[in-house]
Amino acid sequence: MISISPYNWCGEIKGGILVFIRKHIVKKGDTTHAYLRVVENYRKKGKVIQRTLVNFGNISHWPKEKVRDLIFKLSQVMEIELPASLEDLEHKEILNFGQPFALGLLWDKLKMTETLKGLLANPTFSAPIKTMVFNRLIHPQSELSTSQWVKGEYIEEVLEDIPLHHYYRSLSQLVKVKGPLEKILYNKLNNLFTLDFSLLFYDLTSTYFEGEGPASAKKGHSRDHRPDRPQVEIGLLVNRDGIPVSHTVFDGNVKDSTTLPQVVEQMQGTFKIKRVIFVGDKGMVSAKNLKDLTSAGYEYIVSIKLRHSKEANSLLALLPERDKFTKLKDNLRVFELPPSEGDRYIACYNPLRAKESGEHREILLKRCEEFLAQFHLPAKQGKTKDPVKIRLRIDRFLRRKRAASFFQYSFDSDAKLTYQRQEEEIDKEDALDGLFIIKTNSQELSTEALVLGYKTLWEVENAFRELKDFIKIRPIYHHNGDRVKGHIFVCFLAYLLEKLMEKRLEEKGLFITARKALQLLASVKVVISELAGQRIKKVTSLVKEQEYILKALGAQEMPKIVP
Repeated sequence: MISISPYNWCGEIKGGILVFIRKHIVKKGDTTHAYLRVVENYRKKGKVIQRTLVNFGNISHWPKEKVRDLIFKLSQVMEIELPASLEDLEHKEILNFGQPFALGLLWDKLKMTETLKGLLANPTFSAPIKTMVFNRLIHPQSELSTSQWVKGEYIEEVLEDIPLHHYYRSLSQLVKVKGPLEKILYNKLNNLFTLDFSLLFYDLTSTYFEGEGPASAKKGHSRDHRPDRPQVEIGLLVNRDGIPVSHTVFDGNVKDSTTLPQVVEQMQGTFKIKRVIFVGDKGMVSAKNLKDLTSAGYEYIVSIKLRHSKEANSLLALLPERDKFTKLKDNLRVFELPPSEGDRYIACYNPLRAKESGEHREILLKRCEEFLAQFHLPAKQGKTKDPVKIRLRIDRFLRRKRAASFFQYSFDSDAKLTYQRQEEEIDKEDALDGLFIIKTNSQELSTEALVLGYKTLWEVENAFRELKDFIKIRPIYHHNGDRVKGHIFVCFLAYLLEKLMEKRLEEKGLFITARKALQLLASVKVVISELAGQRIKKVTSLVKEQEYILKALGAQEMPKIVP
């Protein structure tokens, strides 16, 4: 039996002749065959006659790919453009989009790319600098790893592979433009954001090296608790919101108080800051530093050392009982002392911290007594009985616990240890629990404003924690001096973006950290596909929380298709 299917396609050609694509179905028993032919109708003696123009034969076993290939080749021969289908869509790669897009909003707001291109000797180095700054906030890595990491990120302007040596060379170039770049950024921060620079806070931290490091790397007072490693010191200047203004890299063995003159010179020369209240901790205090600040026309708020200080001893003797202090907050009481030589002194007491310090000290004292008690008992076999060696062990233990002044001990004629607490020394320490005294030459600010201004110094400490924990400034593996400073500058720029992000989010009522915001944006990807010879970059859908974050950062409308 032979049956003929309906026409699949027909078209009119010259002379009114119709051309059809026709499929003939032939059934022979249980077997079915399909034959594909191109036929035409024409008239002969008044009758319509059909004849085969092309016979493609039996197509029953043709795969779809072969049919599609035939259609494609015919369209090329006939110069006909075919519409694309979903089957032609080919996915190429999936890149991280939400995080670099959010950071890019702030980067562009500061016009960082244009600024860097205008300052750098080689403008193409702006791309690796941008990549390294974004990497510090998304997934901190070495420059070597960053050169591979960026291939999975959609960072605007970074459209081609950046040679590894460009990362290293850009660090050296970045250092050369530090002064003008920080000045430009300071002016932009003043103009573009609602920020207060009337209070500036300054503090130091250290970061160590794996290996020898550059010439500036020296062993000194390690805030990382790595005195065995060479380090450099980093001075950071921030405002009351924690927004960084400037940073300076010092030799690893520099004394805290000797770094301040350079910062004062920078505030006057680079930033042209006329009036500011400088806030620093007791490590920055020296008579010369305070004199230099006053001569420069700046006011200051600093804390003073409470131990081993004649100034502090005379002030402590004037303090009343703690319950006589004026209550500012539940955990903060203040008492302003009589002024001296133009300076004001304000004692501040935190009862909660005092309680915690006392409890911590009692635990420490009991731990020390447990250690000492073992030498009061008869020595076990194989244990030393030499009082000299035992004394060295005890002294080393008490120094490490900072409890040497709290105990007195001796040995009797049988080399048996006796010990007792030094209650007078312990009482002196108890009296200092929860207490700090600030000194200022400001005559206009109220007591409350001065105290709260000093407490904001903790923002600097938070900045250092972020630099070390989130942005991973340490450890540093570079050994070239300029590259070390360039690495630290990249971390500084990353911290600037982080704090600006938090400021923007807070202004829009989103009280989350930049770290949390970036975590929430991590699932936003861009899928890059090809269709009909065109490259399509489609952004995955957003949830409401992600939309709120991006709008708060300045995104007018989240793109669905990236240009």
